[in-house]
Parts: sequence; structure tokens; C-alpha cells
Amino acid sequence: REAPIGSTTIIGYGGAAGGGKSNLLGNVAYKVAYDNHGSSLLVARQAMVHLKPTTLQEFDECVDPRLGIKKYDTSPVYRDVRLDASRDWSRVWFRPLDDWMSLMSTQYNGVLIEEGQETAERAFLGLLSRLRHPATNRWFAIVSFNPFPSWAVDWFMHGEAPPEIGNDPDVHVHFVPSR
Repeated sequence: REAPIGSTTIIGYGGAAGGGKSNLLGNVAYKVAYDNHGSSLLVARQAMVHLKPTTLQEFDECVDPRLGIKKYDTSPVYRDVRLDASRDWSRVWFRPLDDWMSLMSTQYNGVLIEEGQETAERAFLGLLSRLRHPATNRWFAIVSFNPFPSWAVDWFMHGEAPPEIGNDPDVHVHFVPSR
């Protein structure tokens, strides 16, 4: 909310195993979809088989059953949520990144990546270009990761984001350690 209008905020949330990373992604996806009706969010991990028992499960557990929700559990998996019947549905996609180029035709308000150390940096850079959905006037990405050698560690723990990201005044990169 504090980010400048028209900006993109990228947050790396990484560190210790068991630091609540999947829980954070599930709850943030739900909160943003709920608060910003008409949104389109992507929650992704390298393989869908690993996304279902982690972040998708956390998302489903945080949903207030008194609120509107529609579940679609075959490919492509998504959840539609809304505050009440007077609001547009927001869609939260749960997709694998093994064929990330197939995700490049959709606009998103936010992209949430679980286990960023498993994913290709090119995939994440490509998805950043999809942050332009008009339901909000600021966009975000969150990458959760374990501290294994990867682009996520380089970007967030070492402060070595590529120049096209680090030098863009409308892009703000932050690291939050998970404990």
C-alpha cells in the first residue's frame, strides 16, 4: 500500500526451513485477492505436485468459509474469491513453472513463487513482465526460497539483482529473512 503508484515491489522471503514461507504466500495471495476485487494473481512452483500440498493447502486453510469462493482443481487449478456478491471475483491461479512460457499471455497483479531456488531466473524475469493487470495501480512479486545457491539468494541475500531490475526507479527490491 505504501509503494508509489505505478511501481513494482519485489520481495524475497528466504532463509531457514520451517520459516512459514508457504503459509505467508497462501495468506498474502488470499488477502490481496480479497481486498482488490477483480485481481488476477499467480502462485507458482516448479512442479505442481509440490505446490498442492504446500501453498495451495495453506491458501485453502486460510479462506473464511463464510465468504464467496469457487474452487477448480483440475488443470489449470485456480480459486475465485470475493468479499460479497456486489464485488467482482478475483482469481488466484496455482500453476507449475515447468512450462513457464505458457503463463506469458496472462496479466497479473501479483506473482508469488514458492521455492524460488528451484526455478529459472529467466522464468521469474518473464513473469515480471506480466505484472500489469489493471485491477490495481501497483504490482508485486514475492519469492520464497531456501538458502541454497540460486538466483534468489544472489538477488535478495547478496543484493545482486540484474541491472535492468536494480536500476529501474519504479522497481523496489527487498529481502525479508524467514526465521
